[in-house]
Amino acid sequence: RIKQGTLICSKSMIEGIENFGPAISKYHQSKPERLAVINPGETLQIGNMRIQTVPMKHSDPTSFGIVFHTEQGLIGYTSDTQYFDDIKKYFEGVRVLIANVTRPLSMRIPWHLCSDDLIKILKAVKPELAVMIHMGMLFLKHTPSKELARIESETLVKTIRGQAGLGVDVSDEIMVIGPPKQSSREIFPDTG
Repeated sequence: RIKQGTLICSKSMIEGIENFGPAISKYHQSKPERLAVINPGETLQIGNMRIQTVPMKHSDPTSFGIVFHTEQGLIGYTSDTQYFDDIKKYFEGVRVLIANVTRPLSMRIPWHLCSDDLIKILKAVKPELAVMIHMGMLFLKHTPSKELARIESETLVKTIRGQAGLGVDVSDEIMVIGPPKQSSREIFPDTG
């Protein structure tokens, strides 16, 4: 088998730090062509894309979010984090923001975003599209479609939930593709 691709991860995933990790076995570390262990605030070049890591606030002190600098613009990913004022500046100018949002409304838990936190971020950053992922069971019990509509209404940012098979084509226009052969109701049934 030919090694290919780059695995980008934090120090805790490879070496372990405090009570976190390691989470990726030596066997799996040997599979990609390149292993990049990076810290928040560092950048990495892969082909025409620059990958910039940005600090997040999570119980794992080595965790980071990512801003992908592509020829079609910036794409941001929050990872797990709690809300903090500087988070907005790290994602300035992104066209698409992928955000881990575990709880609805203002139902915060430590180290994670809730919907109201995402609203504050979207109002400041104003991406063309927000994709919510990592929604917990409490979120799913809260009728996700209503919460997505509330976020969109308050921010004027198109907001969708991520799911297996979903694609986003970032070119002159942002186009959501998929997921194939499975409706969102089958994956995330609305309750209530």
